[in-house]
Amino acid sequence: MQEYVKVELIERFIKENGLTNTGFCKQCKIGYATFLKIKRGEYSVRVSALFRIAKVMGVHVKEILKG
Repeated sequence: MQEYVKVELIERFIKENGLTNTGFCKQCKIGYATFLKIKRGEYSVRVSALFRIAKVMGVHVKEILKG
């Protein structure tokens, strides 16, 4: 399955900030299941989750999207 989110950017952010995956989810206020869907490249994720992730990371949404 093709990914549409730059997962490596999210993983680097988690590592650089010393977070766990669940800690990152808490900061972003998203569920762990949603986080796993994003990592797997599934398309059944709400856009609001991507906006929350981008806000926590301090980037614009277009920076975490591929394409």
